[in-house]
This record gives sequence, C-alpha cells and structure tokens, in this order.
Amino acid sequence: MPQRAPASSDLAQGVAAQPLVAHARRLLEATEQLGVPFSAADRGALDRAFQETDDAKATEGIQHVLDAKCLVNVHINPEIVDILLAQSSTGIFGRENGL
Repeated sequence: MPQRAPASSDLAQGVAAQPLVAHARRLLEATEQLGVPFSAADRGALDRAFQETDDAKATEGIQHVLDAKCLVNVHINPEIVDILLAQSSTGIFGRENGL
C-alpha cells in the first residue's frame, strides 16, 4: 500500500522566490486557460505571497496553496526517491479507492 505524506509537508528551504513566483504565475495562467482556475481565496493567498519581499515567507505562502492541490509528493536525493500520496489527494487517487 502506498505511503501517505505527513499532514504538513516539509517546507522547502533556501528557495529563491523569483523563479518560484514566475512558475506559480504560469501555473495560474495555465489552469485558467484549461477552464479550472484557482479559487479566489487561493489566488488572493498567492498574490500576497508574490508581493512578499522575504524569500522564505514567499516560498511558504506559495507552497501552502500548491501543496493543497498536490496528488503526490516526490522527494529526490542521491540515495533514494520517495513518492508519497499527498494528504489532499482524493478521487481516483485518493481515499475513496482505498489508496
């Protein structure tokens, strides 16, 4: 049986906010074009994180919103690759099917 990620995933450390903000903005645009935009609350939280001048706080704000959308968490290091079902996963990948 697949393992489930902890309720609060590890926060990324030492991430430069500028590239993360750029990727998150592209993700927002893509989901809008696909017809599945983020909720107003999530957009607001992301907008606040985008304006944050402290990289660690910006990263935490972005990660908080995006972690809730994740199906799996992948941790890669030289010794092992861990793939864990995300806490928020539902539907065909989630609790209803016994995973």
